[in-house]
Amino acid sequence: MYKRNKKQSFRKDRKQKAKRINKLKKMLPILFLVPIVLVLFLFGSYKYLFFISSSNNNVKIEVEEGDSRYEIAEKLEEKGIIKSSDLFILYTKITKKGGDIKAGIHTINGSMSISDIIIKLEQIPEEDVIWIDAFPEGIRYDEIANYLEKGFASVTERNFSKQEFLNMCEDPWAYKGMGTEGILFVTKYVPEGNSAEGFLFPAKYDFYKDAETWEVFDRLVLTLKQRLEEENLLQEIEKSNLSLYEVLNIASMLEREGFTEKEYKMISDILQRRLQIGMHLGVDATSLYQLKDWEAELTYQELEDENPYNTRKNLGLPPTPISNPGIVTIKAVLNPTANEYLYYLHDSEGEIHYAKTNAEHEKNKSK
Repeated sequence: MYKRNKKQSFRKDRKQKAKRINKLKKMLPILFLVPIVLVLFLFGSYKYLFFISSSNNNVKIEVEEGDSRYEIAEKLEEKGIIKSSDLFILYTKITKKGGDIKAGIHTINGSMSISDIIIKLEQIPEEDVIWIDAFPEGIRYDEIANYLEKGFASVTERNFSKQEFLNMCEDPWAYKGMGTEGILFVTKYVPEGNSAEGFLFPAKYDFYKDAETWEVFDRLVLTLKQRLEEENLLQEIEKSNLSLYEVLNIASMLEREGFTEKEYKMISDILQRRLQIGMHLGVDATSLYQLKDWEAELTYQELEDENPYNTRKNLGLPPTPISNPGIVTIKAVLNPTANEYLYYLHDSEGEIHYAKTNAEHEKNKSK
């Protein structure tokens, strides 16, 4: 009796399990269709949810300092830019976008997508911004100051001061007490008493019209830091036998001594081997830096001058970088092209000539 009941119970369980499996099989197509239908629904309603009318009208929205994403979303909805502030907030949470919206008056076009709207809001409003012409690699901080002065010239009531910028570049340690990120980055590597030369990254910049001088200084310095991090160069420098300050110093000379990446890498190897064997660098650009004139024709007296930037007379690196280098020359310092030359020069046509001995170098001079 006991065995018969157990067998019957087992058969009953198997039948119920089979029914559940069959039922699940019937539901699978439905379960499969649900996400597809949901995607189609969202796709079909995307324009309705996240776009305003199909017109191309421009709408201005003011974002105040300290506005939360919720407040910004409500402003967008009130202006008719989006259909739902709640959906806007949901979108930013899912995509993790909209965390760096800038204060100011933004102009939004009616046909923009929610993604484009957020990109626009994360840019400094055109009404509040000035652009600085892109300054080239290999110029001094006083030359950069001229670019900045020209850029801010159109601002009637400005906070930027060219003289204060020059002071910060000349002696960043005097401003260490401010504790700004840029100042702290510079003073981490620059010996006390030296300038910030070499740490101002060459690029095209936009600034708020009311930007403070220290904000401009920090931006240029932190752009260098950002680029070094993006290229993993800080880690590479740590593994090398050079400090960041030494790398920037050599790169600053390469900017003035070479014209192409190929030349940078060749000259980099030459200069570093000269340092290793205790040979004078003989880079005339360092003397031109002391004169603050890249076009000057160096006289015999200037070449014989004992000033610390004269690398014909003083062994080792100059006291500071002589210009502000870009990424290409920084990479050339870390990855030079091995060669057997110790000398180089450019002829009147700009063609470079290398030599292994001073005698060969003198011959190249006569060409």
